[in-house]
Amino acid sequence: MRPLGRAMAFAALAFAALAQTGGAAAIADEVKLNGLWVPKVGDIKIVDGRVFYTAGSGAETDRPLEQLQGLKLDAYPDMTAASLAMDAKREAEAVPLLLKVQSSAREPWLRNWAKSQLVLALDRLGRPVEAVDLYIQMVKGGVEVGFLTRPPVKALSSATPEQRADLAKKIAAAQTGLSGPTASNVKKLAEALTALGLAAPVAAPGPAPGATPATPKPATPATPTPTPTPTPATPAAMNNAPAVAAPGPTPATPTPATPTPAAPTTPSVATPPPASGPGAVVLPKELREVDPPDPIAAMLVAGQFQAAADAARAELATNKLDSIALRLYELGVAQMGLARAAGNDRKLLLDAGLSFMRVIVYRGPSSYAGPSMIEAGLVHDMIGRPDIALRYYTKARLHVGEDEDPLLRARLEMLITQNAGKGGE
Repeated sequence: MRPLGRAMAFAALAFAALAQTGGAAAIADEVKLNGLWVPKVGDIKIVDGRVFYTAGSGAETDRPLEQLQGLKLDAYPDMTAASLAMDAKREAEAVPLLLKVQSSAREPWLRNWAKSQLVLALDRLGRPVEAVDLYIQMVKGGVEVGFLTRPPVKALSSATPEQRADLAKKIAAAQTGLSGPTASNVKKLAEALTALGLAAPVAAPGPAPGATPATPKPATPATPTPTPTPTPATPAAMNNAPAVAAPGPTPATPTPATPTPAAPTTPSVATPPPASGPGAVVLPKELREVDPPDPIAAMLVAGQFQAAADAARAELATNKLDSIALRLYELGVAQMGLARAAGNDRKLLLDAGLSFMRVIVYRGPSSYAGPSMIEAGLVHDMIGRPDIALRYYTKARLHVGEDEDPLLRARLEMLITQNAGKGGE
């Protein structure tokens, strides 16, 4: 064989060998998807909410970005180390590594991934100001929505009162002009502040903000007018002023006393729940986001607790097995609302606790078991058993994930914090 032919043969062999390995250097990375590391991948990139990579077999593959949990990249050892630290729940080690990647990575998608992981690490570490600031920076920077699906709601419970007020303003400003999924994600931060009782009640008052100055109240000062003094005028005098009519024996006998019992019944028809704190109605994600809305859930949010309780009982009477856990949970929430309206009536609280316990004990692994554990814990907190309450809160942590339902998990963490102050820990 001639030298030239020999050289060409060697080149062909080398090319064939390279083709067989697929470029070992390019297929040495790993991606973690749904809890499992996929080795020997290459050409990784994130586009339009999906992770694209080339598998070891040479096949091009893509997965939803929500499934991505870590990256091991030969070209970025800091990213590899940060992913391993996050895997091991050592977020404090991951933070400086992620800061390096977000400032040094050449690929925009990798910088954004590092930022989203940094937000997650700061959230888990309870560093609300840094986490929210970075998240809002990403929002304002136009980062694609796939990197914004996990707003840092958990860290909000660690904020000081001054930080809370400042964060509420920043989040409100960030919401301006947003639409679509990005707006929904930022809204979760605002909702978490409200659920934790951390937001200023600016947008939280009832459906008619103009009614807050209490326009009916000027009518009550009108009762002390001289009209009650003449005795014949007592039937025509408003029953709103029983204190004026009390001195005379005659006003006690007339029948107009009947309208007064009617007054308490009207507030119980729709008593709006508080916008924040333990008394706020925070339903599970599947009830908050269901389309069309669940009618009983809508009643609960509107504070129509008696109507909700009646509707839940009517549904339970139909014995539809697939909705028993849901209706028992809704019944319990309605009974909690009625108990609060009655001054934390103990019997109603125990009725609510029983409804939640029926979900936990009798309905097995229902998706409403975790939410019911939260509310059962709150019932025990309200009847003076913080020790038992803490047991339910601790169990609920296993069922209500911070990624799956951050708003409900934020409520749980808030109740645990309050429980510690009562001697639950």
